[in-house]
Amino acid sequence: NTYLWNLRADYAQHNDEFSADFHDRYGSSFIRRDQNSRRDEHTVWLNASQRLSPLFSVDVEASSFILSDNQSLGVSNAALHSGLVGLSVRPLSHFSFTPLVGFRFDRQQDEKDQGWNYKLLSETDTLDFGGYETQGSMRLNVSNLSPRYFRNNAAQVFMQKSFIEGSLDSLRIKWSNNRWDFYVPADSFVQKEYSVPSNIRSRVDENIGVSNSILYGIGKKLSAVVQTLIESRTIGNAYRYKSLSQPTAIPYNITVQEQRLEGGVDINYHNSDNLNGSVGVRLGERDERHVLEKIDGVDKIIQENRSQQEQRLDNIARRTSFRGSLAMPLSTSDRVSLESSAGILRYDTPDSTNNDDRDELLINLAARETHRWSEDLEMNIVAEATLNH
Repeated sequence: NTYLWNLRADYAQHNDEFSADFHDRYGSSFIRRDQNSRRDEHTVWLNASQRLSPLFSVDVEASSFILSDNQSLGVSNAALHSGLVGLSVRPLSHFSFTPLVGFRFDRQQDEKDQGWNYKLLSETDTLDFGGYETQGSMRLNVSNLSPRYFRNNAAQVFMQKSFIEGSLDSLRIKWSNNRWDFYVPADSFVQKEYSVPSNIRSRVDENIGVSNSILYGIGKKLSAVVQTLIESRTIGNAYRYKSLSQPTAIPYNITVQEQRLEGGVDINYHNSDNLNGSVGVRLGERDERHVLEKIDGVDKIIQENRSQQEQRLDNIARRTSFRGSLAMPLSTSDRVSLESSAGILRYDTPDSTNNDDRDELLINLAARETHRWSEDLEMNIVAEATLNH
């Protein structure tokens, strides 16, 4: 038997001079069996701001996360507590920036680290550039907990422009760069050579993406949406300590390079009788490559064999999907809708020794009938069928 508990609490206060948001989340799962197991997560965070003048505000951020888990292997006990204080400055009516400084405490198993936490926030209100309404934001967040290091950086720019009635062009550019350091068990060679009980694994994830959406109004009842996405992602996995005395046991640094290209078209219909319908098609391709970082002084044949093992994981995935929906009223209190989708996935591995090539087909059909008893109560009857091959 499995028992789940989820509790949440929220508090918010906002006025011209002071604002505060407090959130509390608690989740627990208990599995009753021969050896009972339990997982508890508790997260609390607070954001508050006190206005000092039209130019300055004092900001405070605090958060706490506690995990206790004996259901799975790996990290079973962890805690993270941080607090920051800073000064928000608005030198212009449409631009503000907030530098914050604080401290962070981090515990993973029996390892406890602490250090300074620095954060810089910046955002712009809507600006007009050549007819495009433009908004931007940036976050730089780093923690040096020596010997571990954390980073959570991001930035984005959003632009949109209205053309003829019912038509809109929007562009979004996003960037993120994150790093997490984890303690992992060290092998006997690392323990002997570096006199440490644990190794440190670093995961760096950098993502750059550009997406565009164009809405065309085709008369009063029809509209079309064209969406495109180009994204580049790099994931690096590295180990702090490496013992070269046993070349076949070296934990090499691995980089995964991923390129994504997606596009789609949707046609939507709506009339005054609340009859809605739409059809759409999506095309997407993802190219994934695995690269091993070689080490000077290590046997070249051993490294080449290890590099080939990583290259076997290279893959190209192409997905094509079609969708359609129709919704219409049966009466003033009843409405029926139909939805369908079909997707084809083609998964190819360039390496001739990897036989994981496959094609997958997924078809889904759903029908829903909604009856509204009153403004506060409605009933839904849903029938759904799925085919996976």
